[in-house]
Amino acid sequence: GTDHWSIRHCIVLPMAAAFRIFGESEATLVLPSLCYAAALLGLLACIATGLGGWRAAALVIAVVASVPVVATEASLVSTDLPEAFFVIGSVWAWHRARAGAGMLPYLLGGAAAGCAVITRETTAALLVFYLVAFVAGRGADRRGFMLLAAGFLAVAGADWLYLWCMSGDP
Repeated sequence: GTDHWSIRHCIVLPMAAAFRIFGESEATLVLPSLCYAAALLGLLACIATGLGGWRAAALVIAVVASVPVVATEASLVSTDLPEAFFVIGSVWAWHRARAGAGMLPYLLGGAAAGCAVITRETTAALLVFYLVAFVAGRGADRRGFMLLAAGFLAVAGADWLYLWCMSGDP
């Protein structure tokens, strides 16, 4: 690829691993998308279970799995499911950290936000959300936001550094 948007590492690297392990085929091509769909449903089920119990989780899985974008994108190579997984994972980790789950969720939430941004540029809205929360002083002490930023920069910075090294153009 010639730029970041032609090499979306959170899509390309799992696909390369699937090809390496299972060989090249149409089924292997969509395997990462199917895994992202399953991971998204699992994450949403975990969130719903924590918030409303197993019945809420069952309802969330049934509804989300039947939404056309999830049902069809699971069999295609696209950015929608990985982006949704990483954005929801980031916000959930941030929420858990705010609820007293310690500092590690901030770091994981930042890393998930970094994965979301390197997957799709529309995730910049998530960064604006975190920026507004930081400026407003909501949701975390300043250390938490620093860990969130550190997790983000670890992922996005590694991606940027890789692309710079490979292209010679920062």
